[in-house]
Amino acid sequence: MHVNNVIWKTSPLIVHAPGLQHSKEKNFIHMSFNPYWIPIIKNWEQESPILCRKETKDELTIITWNSSGIKGYCEQSLERLGLDYFCLGKNIKKWCFLDKITTVLDIIDSIKTPYVMALDCFDVIILRDPFEAVEKFKKMNCDMLFNGEKNYHPDFGLMATGNYAITDRWKKYEISLAESEWKFLNAGALIAKTKSYKEFLIKCLERHDAIKKNPESFPLPHDPVYKKYPDYKISNDDQLISHWMHHDYHPGIMIDYKMEIFFNTIHTALDKRKLIIQDSLFTGYAALKYRIEVNTLGIFLKTYLTLLKVRIMPVIVKNFFKKRFK
Repeated sequence: MHVNNVIWKTSPLIVHAPGLQHSKEKNFIHMSFNPYWIPIIKNWEQESPILCRKETKDELTIITWNSSGIKGYCEQSLERLGLDYFCLGKNIKKWCFLDKITTVLDIIDSIKTPYVMALDCFDVIILRDPFEAVEKFKKMNCDMLFNGEKNYHPDFGLMATGNYAITDRWKKYEISLAESEWKFLNAGALIAKTKSYKEFLIKCLERHDAIKKNPESFPLPHDPVYKKYPDYKISNDDQLISHWMHHDYHPGIMIDYKMEIFFNTIHTALDKRKLIIQDSLFTGYAALKYRIEVNTLGIFLKTYLTLLKVRIMPVIVKNFFKKRFK
């Protein structure tokens, strides 16, 4: 199956739809944020399974995480391709994002392949033989490649809270390097040289300790309260730490701006001038109805995001004058 980026003439083989729930709850919301996901899944479900070449297993180890008893799309697609993989976190009852770092460090010395791919479990799908990704990655002048998204997350800075934070610095840096609208790092899908990935994880733990011990020095706010993640800690956020690592170690760590390997669907509107699903089986009335629903939801989403910006502006202005005339 091919999703073609018309702008860059590329065809990513790994699709990441951040925030998608394995229980399929809130599909209505994700139609707004990830409208390409459902058409891709519809096509994937109808395609005949393919097997991967032998070189894939010799060159690449694939890692995912799942602390539940339900298989995610990543696991399903890997098994459909006939590939073995590490699924970490099975015995962790109270999962946190830092576990994505520590669980891999527990097993990485047992990995014998020169390359490793780390993918979120429930919101990632592999469309074709990952050996294609290895071949593409070998031609890139970097040690790690992350998928790129249109939204900066987590953002604890000026536009999100009204106060400056270290995330503003990392965000500005990523904008300065961007080669497309998919300009920001997302930690949910990556490919790396195995040795480099181990070094990356060790340095991530060092940064976790630095944030945990002294968050005010960055500066970063107090831990926010999320209903979905009641035990969330800023210092445990692997994506926040990955932004920091990219800032310090680019160009060794890079972002897949042109969708050579990864397609991150978040905030990417249906637009055939940019992205098309080749020989799509999702057609007719069902496809038309879906497009109308997505476009309608998109209007509400844009309005909602605009209102959020309007709401935060007085705080930004207040803090500006407060610092200016302090």
